[in-house]
Amino acid sequence: MRKPAVIRIAARRLSGKRAQFLMVHAVLYACLGFSYVTIEPSERSSRAMAFSWLPSYLPIWVVGWIWIIAAAVALFTAIESHPPRSDRVGFMALTAVPIVWSLMFLISWVTALFAEHDSTAWVSAAIYAGYATIVILVSSWPNPINIYRLPPIGAQ
Repeated sequence: MRKPAVIRIAARRLSGKRAQFLMVHAVLYACLGFSYVTIEPSERSSRAMAFSWLPSYLPIWVVGWIWIIAAAVALFTAIESHPPRSDRVGFMALTAVPIVWSLMFLISWVTALFAEHDSTAWVSAAIYAGYATIVILVSSWPNPINIYRLPPIGAQ
């Protein structure tokens, strides 16, 4: 039975493990961005407290769109990639957003220290920085080369 055209095109476009990594993380980033855009945090939530230093014209849901835009960039480069040259932009998008988030939580932690509040924003800053580091490491890996072995002569 022949596979549908959409599956054949997608399989041909997702050229290797790098594109698969971009695709999986595009879905994760879209889900995370969707949570920032649609879920209104309460005043006492950790999200609202962590981003309370943001100016009023920059609400959390606006900042959440950064995740969705990065997901779209990663998805597009996963589909249109001819690695490693063309997927660089997708990996940069996947790296930049956690770095920005890490810096935002770090700023939140520092402002809480000066205001003499107890804050655990440094934990989120470390986690997002670690996640950016993972993406940086994976972006340096080449796609594995598929080696097909011919059956021995006389084998059926």
